[in-house]
Amino acid sequence: MNASGPGPVSTLDQVDKGLKETLIDALNAILSPVQEVRSAAEERIKVLEVTEGEN
Repeated sequence: MNASGPGPVSTLDQVDKGLKETLIDALNAILSPVQEVRSAAEERIKVLEVTEGEN
């Protein structure tokens, strides 16, 4: 990292933060009493599993 701006580490931190927020949103949706919302959240979790496996 250098003084002129954000380096690769901060970019990775932003990606991690975004993935964590997406995961939390999906987990909250899984708790929904609405079946369609739960199903959509389960699909998002599957996508995140694939994304996490590529790292």
